[in-house]
Amino acid sequence: IRREESLKEIADLNLPIAEKIQNREIAKIALAMLCLGEASKTRGSFSLGSSDQRIITLFIELLKRCFAFDLEKIRCTVQCRADQNIELLETYWLNITKIPKRLFYKAQIDPRTKGKPTKKNNYKGVLRVDYFNTKIQIELETLAQLLYNQIA
Repeated sequence: IRREESLKEIADLNLPIAEKIQNREIAKIALAMLCLGEASKTRGSFSLGSSDQRIITLFIELLKRCFAFDLEKIRCTVQCRADQNIELLETYWLNITKIPKRLFYKAQIDPRTKGKPTKKNNYKGVLRVDYFNTKIQIELETLAQLLYNQIA
């Protein structure tokens, strides 16, 4: 009971801070930090991969909130283990992202996992989300650097 009360106090303390994500500028800072820590960058696109649906959802929703989001510039790839059911994983990630199946690349199976059973029953693979927009990529990288400069 004490733990539950303590968690509620912490949540109550942080709720006003969390609500600030509704502000576009705050959301953009959050997205820049997420990309700094989690995204990989290549020329012409940046991508983020995670097995955590919250990270994937934050990435997509913050992109939508902060920029003129173009659905046609997004591609998703399910990355999974050899013994997993690809159709079930794709359905899972389609439901999480609400991205049309036509924007999903063919699933990638990790060949190192062949003959090795998945030990975590609820593991849904990794979803990699690629967004093909160099301008947004540069804008987020620049913001992350400017934020770093403010601290350093």
